[in-house]
Amino acid sequence: MAIDVAVMERTDRGAVLPLEAGWSDVGSWSALWETADQDADGNVLRGRVIQEATHNCYLRSEHRLVVGLGVEDLVVVETDDVVLVAHRDRAQDVKSIVGLLEQEGARESKAHRRIYRPWGSYDSIDSGERFQVKRLVVKPGASMSLLRSLRP
Repeated sequence: MAIDVAVMERTDRGAVLPLEAGWSDVGSWSALWETADQDADGNVLRGRVIQEATHNCYLRSEHRLVVGLGVEDLVVVETDDVVLVAHRDRAQDVKSIVGLLEQEGARESKAHRRIYRPWGSYDSIDSGERFQVKRLVVKPGASMSLLRSLRP
């Protein structure tokens, strides 16, 4: 929820003043593309990305190689949880996909694969009906209670 709705529309004790600070509300993948430094072909490349004959795309890889080949106006984002491929003009429509995932009861609609805790994080690598495998990353000097800290 935006601050203007969450706070300013609910109080009679606030004030809003115009400010020219060069700030942009980067709340979408398209906005990230618009505000980031683009290469000569209008692409924004983050992570392990290769492109050829690709124009006006936002390509982001967090783990695996992402290749853009002969495409235009796309947002491609690779994470632990999902690979998003969308036309830049439709990237905000991901909310409708989240709604579909929630209806299906898909785990991706509830939490990210990597969960952060004060002591570090854990990554749910695999799970089944009677098992779950997690990779733990504990910060140097941190401690944890194994049973309580690993519950989702």
